[in-house]
Amino acid sequence: MGRFLALILGVLLVIFIVMLGLRLRRGNSLMGSTQLPLNIDIKEILPAAWQPEGELIRLNIDGDPESEWLVFYRYDDAQLGGIVYDAQNQPRGAESIPLTDQPPAYLVPYHLLPTYRAPYAIGYLGNQKVDYKQLAVTPYTIDTQSGEPIPNRLLVRGFERGQVNRVSLFWWINETLGYGVAHARTYGWFSLSNKDPHDWQAWDQGVVPEMLWAWEPQNDRSNLCRRVWWRLVSGETPLLDTHYEPFFSDDLTFCSGKPPADPAFPEAQVLAYLTDGKRDRLLPENAETLQQLLGDYIPAYVQEITAPGILDQGDPPRVQVDVAMTRDNAPLRTTWTVQMLPPKSIHEPVHWRIAAVEFLP
Repeated sequence: MGRFLALILGVLLVIFIVMLGLRLRRGNSLMGSTQLPLNIDIKEILPAAWQPEGELIRLNIDGDPESEWLVFYRYDDAQLGGIVYDAQNQPRGAESIPLTDQPPAYLVPYHLLPTYRAPYAIGYLGNQKVDYKQLAVTPYTIDTQSGEPIPNRLLVRGFERGQVNRVSLFWWINETLGYGVAHARTYGWFSLSNKDPHDWQAWDQGVVPEMLWAWEPQNDRSNLCRRVWWRLVSGETPLLDTHYEPFFSDDLTFCSGKPPADPAFPEAQVLAYLTDGKRDRLLPENAETLQQLLGDYIPAYVQEITAPGILDQGDPPRVQVDVAMTRDNAPLRTTWTVQMLPPKSIHEPVHWRIAAVEFLP
């Protein structure tokens, strides 16, 4: 009986040793992946003119069990770019032979942005700094150990003057083409809301931004922004034709996201009224008539507004503000008469009230 048990234990030990050897050969342990950190000096794998930003970042969005390694770098002493080194067991080239059943032996570089490859030669990742997230987008697979979705997208935000002004979404295509990219950029900043100019709550929730609003300052005296709606669109082959594009014609709004209570300049008072329709923005003696006339136009979609100087030196002074807007997708041009309420003391500012409006043919 003892010999029989010893024989069984010996057979089991041999099987265990064989299985352990096979797993170690494939780079796996009995408890899961044993991928080791990439102990490489970043400067040894980057061109000398590129300055690495931060450390190697380990990620995996290409659907295989091996990690990729992301490097952010600064080039031309200014902009930030990104490159991914993918661990593969087949060197590049049409005649290359895969090294099957072996751990990856090659680090293949794939440029994210900037790149020379059309149609993705469209920009770079950031100016001041960048941050990133790995996201799982449907259809995705589930990690059998954790039960969590496996990431298949890389989302990168680029910053300038503390604001997000570049958004880049990356996904894996194949070993030949590398990564696809959808890229949006603005000379102002992006928000995930057309109401709040600084809304990035969905970033913390790990959501791919399918809509973006660019807030672009006009550098005028009333701090107005041109607001442009971008959206993420896909063609017939999403892996090859997904991109961000400006989708809707732009409009003017206040860069703060809301109109001032009592604007300092006449054009801001007109835009404020077209935004919130508050009666106290109107000249009191004309308020009832103006509200009846303008009720159907509030809120308005304003494309252009002039910032006039004072030409009428009457008592009190008045100015003309020209406004181009749309109603039911039809263009509409108007001229607004705005009256100054002069200050009564040195401690009181100038006030402006809307006195009349004319609809132009």
